[in-house]
Amino acid sequence: MNRHAIATFLKGYKLSGDNSSYLSEKFIEGQGPRLNAFINYESWLLSLNASGKLREKLLLVYPREGVATADYPLMLLDEARREDYLKLVDWLKGKEAQTWLAQQTLRRPVNSEVAASLAGRFTSSGLLVELPFSPNRQLADGLISAYLNEFRKPVASTFVLDVSGSMGKEKRLERLIEVIHYVAGDDASLTGRVARLNEREKVWLLPFSTTPGQPRLFEIPAGKRAGTGLAASPESAAKVKVMTAVRDYADTLRAAGGTALYDSVLQAIQMMAEQKKLHPDYQYSVIGFTDGENSHGRSFQAFQQDYAQLPEDARAIPVFMILFGDAKESELKALVKITGGLVFDARHTPLYSVFKDIRAYQ
Repeated sequence: MNRHAIATFLKGYKLSGDNSSYLSEKFIEGQGPRLNAFINYESWLLSLNASGKLREKLLLVYPREGVATADYPLMLLDEARREDYLKLVDWLKGKEAQTWLAQQTLRRPVNSEVAASLAGRFTSSGLLVELPFSPNRQLADGLISAYLNEFRKPVASTFVLDVSGSMGKEKRLERLIEVIHYVAGDDASLTGRVARLNEREKVWLLPFSTTPGQPRLFEIPAGKRAGTGLAASPESAAKVKVMTAVRDYADTLRAAGGTALYDSVLQAIQMMAEQKKLHPDYQYSVIGFTDGENSHGRSFQAFQQDYAQLPEDARAIPVFMILFGDAKESELKALVKITGGLVFDARHTPLYSVFKDIRAYQ
């Protein structure tokens, strides 16, 4: 495996997300010199080409080494309905359903007769080699670890943390601190390992209440790189030390004062923009967390005006907001609409699950 080639290739990405719908929307919005290529399912790329929303159609490239098929099995849950289940499966595999699915969703038919009749709808010529997934768990863990800690573009972000007086209610601050602990290594589950802070990552914790607080930088050092193979390396003592420092800092947070949301978010964007000038090889974002309505500092209207004056590179930094407690959903949606991010609702979902979701967009 050519580790340098993989790392160089992955440095080119500008946008990440956890679903094709979000990525497609953002690609359509940002298509041009900044976003000029898109890795996704074949059906999504063909659908984009057919949508009329692209200034220039995508040229599909199929790796000659092989491709992987996204397989979502239709499972039987009630054994008593097996006869109905088999009828449905037979119908889905039949000529009528396969033709409709291929024409409407641009997914390749499994029915060989239909596949032959509709071959012209799919742009690849010649044989596509199907690559099997390895059942080796160590290999999978090694690939994930290498991608997060070595191959992908490193992440730089600011967590804008509401520590106003209302965070003292209903153990809100305790839950926020717990989340920071998890992100800083307290969750040993598979999803926890994916969501935690990674090597080469820079994170600023910016607490705010009546005014923005002092941002605190934590930089996760790079680990020792393996010469060959993909075995996941144990975390270095230096990384463990920084992760411990993040958790210790979180434990010092206290709830008091009002809510200067827009002042704090704008400061975070400006800070990330300055860092982007100095270190352009990072993927930048702002993650805002609030449990209440803005009560101090600039209004949303003033924020809009000031945000519009920022340079294009600053406005390209997405802002993701977490809706929690008594926060105003309409205000946060208006905020992310102009900053190119998303709102994540933690009112009825565990806060840590929401943070895990956001990590996929960084």
